[in-house]
Amino acid sequence: MKRRSFLASAAALSLLSACTSFSNITGAPEEVLAGRFSIVIAQNGNQRVESGNFTLASNHQGSRLDIGHSVTGTLARLSITRSKAVLETTGHRAESSSPEALMQQELGFSFPMHGF
Repeated sequence: MKRRSFLASAAALSLLSACTSFSNITGAPEEVLAGRFSIVIAQNGNQRVESGNFTLASNHQGSRLDIGHSVTGTLARLSITRSKAVLETTGHRAESSSPEALMQQELGFSFPMHGF
């Protein structure tokens, strides 16, 4: 559960506070947003800093968010289409009808994701 909380936090924070670079290739079927993120995790009186990278790719069919680490590679993938949202991590796969429902299912809370 701690790893899933970290990954979800990293996903949300990467969208909100990442150093990003935009790649919008004219005529390409996909828009890509890529960047790096850094978060501070405070738990049980201890504090640590984690960092990684992300790639958010969107097209007319849906969106895909890959969260990675420079050493270990892809940590998680969130795929969203009109009919479902899928979270894939090492050894875990969860699916739900929407990103909000998936967040509620995996983290126990949700906030509106429409428009991200």
